[in-house]
Amino acid sequence: MPSREITRLTLYGDSISGNCQKPRWTADYLDLEHDWVEVDILNGGTQSEEFLSLNPVGQVPIARWPDGRVLPQSRETVSSAPR
Repeated sequence: MPSREITRLTLYGDSISGNCQKPRWTADYLDLEHDWVEVDILNGGTQSEEFLSLNPVGQVPIARWPDGRVLPQSRETVSSAPR
């Protein structure tokens, strides 16, 4: 997972996970501009130092905002979406 500048809502997840898709589908449905960062959970993508600095639990999905806020877990991410 390369270091990247965050300029808008950025979602981290693995496309094979339904729970990771929930925040992505919600952002799409609400027309929220966002970036998607694919994290390969089967090959240890959630255990890298960079990822663990975002979520020490080492789980996806994660929503990250330009102001530095990070919100893990699909339910919380979907619930926090603007309506």
